[in-house]
Amino acid sequence: MIIVKKVFGKGINLGLLVAALAMAGCASGPAFKKVDDIPADKALIYIYRPSVMHGAALVPYVVVNDMNAIPLKTGGYYPVFAAPGEITVSIIHTSKRSINLSAKAGETYYVKGGTVFMALGVPSIELMKADVGSAEVSECKRLPEVAGVPGPSYPATA
Repeated sequence: MIIVKKVFGKGINLGLLVAALAMAGCASGPAFKKVDDIPADKALIYIYRPSVMHGAALVPYVVVNDMNAIPLKTGGYYPVFAAPGEITVSIIHTSKRSINLSAKAGETYYVKGGTVFMALGVPSIELMKADVGSAEVSECKRLPEVAGVPGPSYPATA
C-alpha cells in the first residue's frame, strides 16, 4: 500500500506506467514484407508473435535447431531459411516448449510463439495453418537480424 501511495503521490499515472513497460517488449522494425525468393535448397519458416498487450513486457527466445536465439518481441516476426528435414523450434522463457516439423525445400511454414501471461510467462508455441499464419504474420514488424540465423536481408530503411 505504501508503494502505491508513493507512485500515485508523485503524480504518475499507473496506466501510463503499465503501457510504457509493455511497449518496451514490442517490435518496432519495418512492416511485414513477404519473402518471395526462397533458395531452392531451403524452407522458409516465419517465426512470429502477434501484437497483444498481455505479456508484452515478457520477451521469450526462440531457437531453430542449433541456431542462435531470436528474441521474440510482441508484434514481431523473423523469417528463417532452414535446410529441409526434421526441424525443432523451441521457445524459452520461464520454461521451454518445442515443436517439430518436417520441412520441405521451397515450402513456407508459420510458427506462432508467445507467453501465457496469467501463467507467469510460460511460453507457448505452435505450427499454424498457412491461411491463419500468413494473415497473422502480415500484421507484425520485422525483428532485428540475429547473427547465425540465416534469412533474407534486413530491409533497408530510408
